[in-house]
This record gives sequence, C-alpha cells and structure tokens, in this order.
Amino acid sequence: MKRPILTTLLLVVACSSEPLPAVGHVLVHFDTDAPLPSSLEAPPVEPLFDRLLVEVFAPGANSPCAGCRRELALDAQSFRDHTASIQVPTPAGREGYRARTRLFLARHALGGEPLADGAVETVVALPPAPVDGPTEVTIFLSAEGVGTKRGSLEAPLPPDPGPPSGSRVGTWSGAVRKACPDRARAGEVCVPGGAFWMGRPGERPRSAEVSTSRPRLVVMEPYYLDEDEVSVADVRSFEVSEPGISAWSGASAGATKEDFCTFTAESGPNDALPVACVTWPAARHYCLSIGKDLPTEARYEYAAGAFAGRRFAWGDDPPLCGDAVWGRGGGGVLAPIAAPCRAERSGPACVGPGCEAGRARDVVRLDGGTIRDLAGNLSEWSLDRFNSQDEACWAAPGLRRDPLCTLAGAGGLRASTRGGSWLAVGSALAASARDSLTFAVPDVTVGFRCARDATPNRCGLLRPGLYTGTTSGGENAVLLTVGVGCSGVVSAIGARESGEPFSLIGHIDSEGRVSLDGMDFTGGGTQSFVGDVVDDTHMAGTWTSSSRRSGRWRVSPKPVR
Repeated sequence: MKRPILTTLLLVVACSSEPLPAVGHVLVHFDTDAPLPSSLEAPPVEPLFDRLLVEVFAPGANSPCAGCRRELALDAQSFRDHTASIQVPTPAGREGYRARTRLFLARHALGGEPLADGAVETVVALPPAPVDGPTEVTIFLSAEGVGTKRGSLEAPLPPDPGPPSGSRVGTWSGAVRKACPDRARAGEVCVPGGAFWMGRPGERPRSAEVSTSRPRLVVMEPYYLDEDEVSVADVRSFEVSEPGISAWSGASAGATKEDFCTFTAESGPNDALPVACVTWPAARHYCLSIGKDLPTEARYEYAAGAFAGRRFAWGDDPPLCGDAVWGRGGGGVLAPIAAPCRAERSGPACVGPGCEAGRARDVVRLDGGTIRDLAGNLSEWSLDRFNSQDEACWAAPGLRRDPLCTLAGAGGLRASTRGGSWLAVGSALAASARDSLTFAVPDVTVGFRCARDATPNRCGLLRPGLYTGTTSGGENAVLLTVGVGCSGVVSAIGARESGEPFSLIGHIDSEGRVSLDGMDFTGGGTQSFVGDVVDDTHMAGTWTSSSRRSGRWRVSPKPVR
C-alpha cells in the first residue's frame, strides 16, 4: 500500500514587484516533539495536534502576502520522512521575510484562526534565498510552548540551520502514558498519567461563567480513582453525627427536595445508592478518613474524557437515555424541569458493577477495572475552588501540570462540581462541563468519589489527615473536623455554643500561612480565619466575622476512635 505523505508545498510570494527566481528558494522544514496522527498505525497516545498553519510575511508587512498562507493536515510519518516542508521562493538575496507557524488541533480553531491558548506559535526570520538551489532551515515546534508565542513579526527568532537530522515526533515526555507504581486498592483503578486538552471550544455551557471555551494542555501524573460514586453504605461508618449530610425524608413523592436525598442513619433500601445532599467539607473529610481526597477538576475531566479529550466518555455523539443516568426529573417539586428520560422514581440510581443497566456507555474501561457514572447519576464535588476560565486560576496561558485551584473566585465561597446528574440535560454530561455550588450547601444532584496520589510527593508543612480544634474570644466554638490534604487544601466543619454549624474552606501556602473563609450553614454570616502552621500537627491563629466578632483558634490532631 502506498504511504500517504504531506505534500511539499510552494508558497508563491506575490507581494514583491521584483521578478521571482526560477530555482533559488528557502526550503523550510518542520518538526515537533508532540504526538501527531498517523496514517500507518494507531498512535500509542492520542494525537494532541493535527494541523499546521504557515504564513509568510514580506519585509515590513504585518499581514501575509497573497498566496502566502497554507494550512496543512499533519501525519507523523511525513515528519519522519522529511516531507513536512514548504518551499518559499523569495527574491534572491532579499532579507526581511518572516514565517509564522502555528501548530494546533482542528477543533481549536474559530473562523479559520487557531485559538491562542491551544496553539504552539513561532515566528522566525527567513534567510535570503540563493540565486539557485535551496537554503534549508528547520522550525521546531515544542509542545512545551503551547499557549505562548515565540518570536514576533517585529523580533523574529532565527530558525535552526539545515534540515532536521531526525524527527522528534512523539518524544515529548509530557504525553507519555505513565502507569501507577503499585497495585490499586479494592474499588479503585489506576488512571495512567499523560497529557490531554482540558476544556472544549464550541461546547454550549449553561452560562458564560462555567464556559470552557479556552483549551488548555494539561500534563497529568498517574493517580487512583474510585470506580464508583461513594454510596450511602460507604459513608454510614463515617462520622454521620456531624453536620454536612442531609438525610432522606423517607418519602418518594418528591414533595420536598429531601425526598431526593439518599442518606439514612440505619441500613435500608438506599444503601446501594450514591450519597447525595452532602456538603463539600463532609465529602472531603470522608475521603481523607480513608487516606484519599476529592479529585481535582483536571483529574475528573481527564478520566471522564477517557484520557483522550473525548466529548463524552464514549465519544462525541450525544447521549441517549440508555447511555447514562440523566434527564430523569419531572416529578414533585421538580415537575417544571424537562425530563426526556423520565423514570418511575426520580433521583440517583444505584452504583457498582451490578447497576449498569440504563447507563450502557457511561463507563471508562481500563486494564485494572472500570470507572462508572462520570457523565451521569450524580454531579460530583472536586477539590478545586471555583474560578471562571478568565479568573486567576485559569486565565494565564501556557502548559499546566496537575492543576489545582485554591484561590477564591468572584463567586466567593464556591467549590467546583463536575459531571452531569440524574436531573441534567444532555450537554451537561460532557467531560468538559463544569459548575459550582456554595461549598457548605448540600444538593440533591451532587455527590462525590475519592482519588489518591499514585506517586510519592512532598506534602506541605502540616501532616495530611483529620484534625479537631476550638475557637475562643467573641464566641466559643468547636471545630468538629478539620481536613488537611497533601495539596495544602483545608476544610472544616464547626459548631458554635448555640449549636449553629458553620464551614470553612482555604489552604496552607508554602510558607506555612493559613487562610480560611467560612459561612454559616444557614448563610447568615461569613468569617475569616488566618494563622500559621505551628508544627507538623498543629496550627493556630485569629478569626473575625462579618458581625465584627473576633477571637483565636487552634487545631490539633483528631483522636482516633
């Protein structure tokens, strides 16, 4: 079979009044370390780029000359065969020509222009063409340079002289699939490390605030992820006496939202259901109690897109009712909500390998197991504080490695949620779909699953785990549970002397400074805690509230029950 290759193209520089040479030209080769599509064999990892846009600018010009723009479909073998090149017949001896090259993915272009966040862009100065024969140069486009511009029309970079000695396609270490070093525990699977595109241009979000229209190339280390959402039976052994998990009303008519909660203090028919109506701190504390944590937004999306940036776990085609648990509202207080997949009983469906009926394609299969319900059933808490794509955590261009947002966004005390739910519309099931919720508010559509680091990493100054504490001064209170992860993220659930519960969310920085924001469960007031890590098991500081009260706080290890 004849191998298809990238055809060598001729860029005719028609913007000069000087006669063009018959033979002399600049032969520009291209190379990259990124994984590209292959027409000969299935690539070992998903291609990250598949298009190359080349534009040539005449001396002093700020736009490409006529006929000096070409978009090329890429094939890995053409780079290895040295046929990924263009011929630029500039006037002999004439300096000042420049070439702008942009490496991108076809779906990351809008109106024919690659989105800046998703492109590797380089501007180089072309050498003068000889009177006859070629002058050869190479432009190398590294995946590490995504989202940033190297060189400019005013200050172009020099190209590498001569043709490439050998292609580096697919050698970028960030895209290499990395296995977990140890065997996964029961109920979890290893998600291999690698690179993927986070965000999906063109996806219609519920609101502009949750848009993911700016693509970001993300490198992930391997990690372990629960196969299923945490169930009612799972959390019952945890400290359910603490506030943060709302109980099922005992009714199924849907007359109140509590009818759609699932937790019961005693074992019963809800045991196999995913636990809904749980606040972010309570969910996180459960994960920390078993040596895990909530997954980050990036970890969730990486798995939900089957590690390949798919629109849904199964591919790009929209969901049908049998593909996942979604669109099943429409009853009781939820009657006004569209329910294209109405079920006999609204609410989340059971979890586990025996509960796959009705969600035929909401699965991601790996050698070590299967991850279920990433698209539907319950939306899930992530570890990140919520920032829109234009706020501090996500606005900066460039490559990201295992990102985690710990900064408060304009929405204040909100945490990110991921995945669709039993009540969601079809577009909300997309791997890139995101939302947010006030971190201390339980919701009938939100549950969680846990994740665990696979590679040893240096934790912060405070040992990860569960703690307890007290506040004093303007009002005494008990910090029932304080959770600290290896990431430095801190969560807390407390209760005042009056019995009124409150929650805190924050982090510990690299210098050991602690910063927490909080609110009453009733939303009646806010508070701020600041302080320092005292040693590897204690931290302390001061607090103030919106009611102008203030005092001190201290945290120490939680006694083992």
